[in-house]
Amino acid sequence: MLIEKVKKFHIILASASPRRQEFFRKLGLDFEVRLKPIDEIFPNHLKRIDIADFLAKLKAKPFLAELKVNDLLITSDTVVWHKGTFLGKPEDEEQAY
Repeated sequence: MLIEKVKKFHIILASASPRRQEFFRKLGLDFEVRLKPIDEIFPNHLKRIDIADFLAKLKAKPFLAELKVNDLLITSDTVVWHKGTFLGKPEDEEQAY
């Protein structure tokens, strides 16, 4: 059912995440990975899911001028929020641990 609903669109996945790409493949979707560099900086007042929403929208902005009518742009972001603190991406294996 999903494939039928989106087959008229050209799906652009704006994500370098291997997990997201594999998810789309498992769904059987045809898609193109297209990346634009952005600085993942967000206002300090944002908390929890608002950070992910802000960053996902930020990732979409560089594409807006070039999208065609049948393009479906998909962006996303994942954040870790622990005990009231945003934990950014680890810089190395030790920090991740």
